Amino acid sequence: MDDLRGVQGSSGSGGLDTRKVANEHLRGKLVLSFQQWIAIFQRSSPEKNFVPFIQQLTKQGILKAEEVSSLFFRVCAETGVQQYMACAAEGDMETAYQALDALSRLIVLMIKYYGDASIENPGQAKVHYLTKILSIIVLVLAKTHEEPNDLFPQKPFFRFFSSLITDFHTFESEMEGTYFSLLIAIRSVYNGKLLRAMLTLSQ
Repeated sequence: MDDLRGVQGSSGSGGLDTRKVANEHLRGKLVLSFQQWIAIFQRSSPEKNFVPFIQQLTKQGILKAEEVSSLFFRVCAETGVQQYMACAAEGDMETAYQALDALSRLIVLMIKYYGDASIENPGQAKVHYLTKILSIIVLVLAKTHEEPNDLFPQKPFFRFFSSLITDFHTFESEMEGTYFSLLIAIRSVYNGKLLRAMLTLSQ
């Protein structure tokens, strides 16, 4: 984690400031990685360039550590919502959803290629991995809902989840029999984690 943050070590009250700067530095790296994926998604066939992109993330350690991997998906979701808000404010709806659509395709391709011969039940592993990612998206949704805004931005989240279902349907024949299990996982997130998060915030 410290290598990714660019931190050699710290102590005392100054260590907190150093850690904060290091975390911001790490988030900046993750944003840049996601922007690279958005560019791939816009310019060329995403699936064709997916493996080199994932290999790059793995080499950088982004997908190795659980904490960094979770932060990556959180940063991606937050970046997608922020891009929508900025574009919507300027009336640029043509590019408002590009980051969210790119995130949806990235997740679906990661699920498609997730696992290897060492995994005993690859289908179950895919479902578990998807549930983990969507749980992070729900946390971003809940955090956004909690912010003191006049109106909660529903459209970017609706776009993301609808794009996710559409993308899974596109790759249905390539999901090795796990398509319906993945849809059930999405439904469970809708009915379970999302509902609990919204109820918690309303109390």
